[in-house]
Amino acid sequence: MALLTAENIQVTFQTRDHAPSHALRGASLTIQAGEIIAILGESGSGKSTFAKVLAGARLGGAQCVGTLRFKGGQWGSVGSRSSADVGARGIAMIGQQASLVLNPFLRARTQLAEFVQAHGVTRQQIAGRVHELLEVVRLRPAERYAAKYPHQLSGGEKQRLSIAMALACGPEIVVCDEVTSSLDTVTEAEILELFSSLRAERRVSVLWITHNPLRVRNFADRVAVMYAGRFIEIGPTANVLDSPLHPYVAELMRCAKSGISVHEDRKGARLASIPGAAPDAFESFAGCSFAPRCAEKRDTCAQKAPENASTEGRGEVECVLYER
Repeated sequence: MALLTAENIQVTFQTRDHAPSHALRGASLTIQAGEIIAILGESGSGKSTFAKVLAGARLGGAQCVGTLRFKGGQWGSVGSRSSADVGARGIAMIGQQASLVLNPFLRARTQLAEFVQAHGVTRQQIAGRVHELLEVVRLRPAERYAAKYPHQLSGGEKQRLSIAMALACGPEIVVCDEVTSSLDTVTEAEILELFSSLRAERRVSVLWITHNPLRVRNFADRVAVMYAGRFIEIGPTANVLDSPLHPYVAELMRCAKSGISVHEDRKGARLASIPGAAPDAFESFAGCSFAPRCAEKRDTCAQKAPENASTEGRGEVECVLYER
């Protein structure tokens, strides 16, 4: 049984001129206990909105449709009070900029203590729990880091402190939205190793949102690729990265692996890219969202949305090329 199942999640924002903006157009995903899933996709594809829905965030001004199931039990419709309450207990979310969640006027121990106390720890146990969380995220010695203010921490240390705050509720799933994008390569590797340890030692599931597919090769169990508000390919990491099924994912990986350019032998060559642009959030379409950019499109792609197809040992893909 899946730990968490998101079914047909749709999120539409109403703008001032009343034109609907479609952030999610029916995204579905299952997460198993102790699993690490990496979510890839272009900016604006819906990754962060999906993360917020899972974490139970209230999306002001949005119409939310879909169902979330936790351990087989239905939370209720997306955006309802029940889903937000369960999300607050079972799921924690960590964002890209740790500084935005840290109070610059409070020491680390004070900020952690507030989170710990909010999740039922008695006053007598707070100090011990704060020390434990600092040790878990490897801010050692814990006593020294507990006394520091945010401005006395490096970028990586601030992110570790925000991770400790997220772990204060004892979550079973941690959603990480670009948490290493502003960190150097060495620090990023350390954060990835930290989450691998959390998975091994505490069986915490991790949803890892990133723009860099090459960094998750030895980290994630599965990769889910999002395009125009839907997951168009989900499968084992090695399969998705090395032999993708969907034409968009193949193009995405071509760009990621090309290094500097598709014409490396030419001076001043341009960076590799996918021709065309992703659909605008205000746009509605009946067929495949990638069809205008796809070199393998068929006549039916513009009229009929592709069905979700399961491939043996390869995962799932939404593309007419794999429909039976």
